[in-house]
Amino acid sequence: GDSVVLQRFDGYRLPLAMKRIVLRHVPEAASQRLLLENGDVDAARDLSPDDLASVVKSGKAKVSASPQATLLYLGLNTKNPTLAKPDVQEALKWLVDYAGIQGNVVKTTYKVHQTFLPEGFLGTLNANPYKLDVAKAKALLAKAGFPNGFEITLWAMPVQ
Repeated sequence: GDSVVLQRFDGYRLPLAMKRIVLRHVPEAASQRLLLENGDVDAARDLSPDDLASVVKSGKAKVSASPQATLLYLGLNTKNPTLAKPDVQEALKWLVDYAGIQGNVVKTTYKVHQTFLPEGFLGTLNANPYKLDVAKAKALLAKAGFPNGFEITLWAMPVQ
């Protein structure tokens, strides 16, 4: 079915607080939120930012955040002669609206972090030097030989 039941083993060497745990697969975030708000489940994962805000507003469940190392990135095929140019790569960094993405797309669930190693890893850098600056990007593209820009197709992989 759609659930797994974990039963407590009373012969375990340490006392366990719960007699059983039921894990249910509920793929839709809105359904998870409703189950949580109605008291039908004790925990939910991967709620959308809007669903999280609704749970907080309802006061029917405690919301806690725990950071995890997730990468959202734009990978470039540098075998493409246009994308191989460092000034083009730099220009693309200035064309991302980091604040807009964080504030509207991923809202409270992601933190802007512009270096490869996620926060908390040894050697990570915490500076975020880039922000949306179209004029700076245009100047860099002109310097790279593309004063009128260029066309390219981007492929996007679905993430959850």
